[in-house]
Amino acid sequence: LGRGGAFTSNRSLETSTTACLAAACKSAAKKRARRRAQLRNPSPADGEGEHSAADLRQAGAEAAEAGAEAALSRVLHKSDFESLQVLGQFNKGFIVARLRRDLFILDQHACEEKTKFEELQASTKIHQQKLIAPLTLELTASEEAVILDNLGAFEFNGFALRADEGAPPGERVKVLGVPFSKTTTFGAEDIRELASILTEGTHGPRLNFMNQPHGPPSAAGGGGGGGWPRLPKLAAMFASRACRSAVMIGTALEPQAMTKIVRRLGSIEQPWNCPHGRPTMRHLTDLTKPLAAAEELV
Repeated sequence: LGRGGAFTSNRSLETSTTACLAAACKSAAKKRARRRAQLRNPSPADGEGEHSAADLRQAGAEAAEAGAEAALSRVLHKSDFESLQVLGQFNKGFIVARLRRDLFILDQHACEEKTKFEELQASTKIHQQKLIAPLTLELTASEEAVILDNLGAFEFNGFALRADEGAPPGERVKVLGVPFSKTTTFGAEDIRELASILTEGTHGPRLNFMNQPHGPPSAAGGGGGGGWPRLPKLAAMFASRACRSAVMIGTALEPQAMTKIVRRLGSIEQPWNCPHGRPTMRHLTDLTKPLAAAEELV
């Protein structure tokens, strides 16, 4: 493995890939030049110029349709992360990997950040701070109904709530404890926000629900798995921790470390984006085309 941060791989594979890509670029450039020349200089014969332009437009439409069909048929499943072949590292920040005829590039920081984020979501037990005296919330009828129907969701997010059936409507929810963090405070506004998320039936902002496990807490009080959302402040907390502990851009990685990052993506709920919404990977190219172009030039 080279320490300079450039793409590192087997020398013959690197030379072959570079030659194929260069050949593909040259071939595509020649085709574009021929098309431009045909459009600028149509044949002087009657109707021949129009016919040539129409043929070119038809050919372009057919090529675009074929490309779209090929893109739609290219599906990467989570199980495919076990089969991705790591070729090397580019610019000390990206992992280049191959799956059959397709070449992919993965953001090493985003990949590990997302893995750690989901692990924190599933395993972190939210600490709770008990209140000296129960706090009565003043709620609308709809807010109160949502909270009383989803007490488990609030417990999952670190709140201790109690229903006082003898209290008047709008005042039946009592707060006994709130989530505790050294840097983040929680209060009644967070309970209302979580109630709003539950009411809308959405998972809130992208940061809150970038594929984290959510649902009823386990018997041990740790993770979950079902349909309960995380509070935005908690999700932001987990995302910050995951970001700080993930491998950074600018770090040279051994092949084993890169392979481990790629394999772990297959074990999480959704490996396609980091907690902040940045893609973890992109499709680079279909190797069939540059290889075929290279063979034509030989």
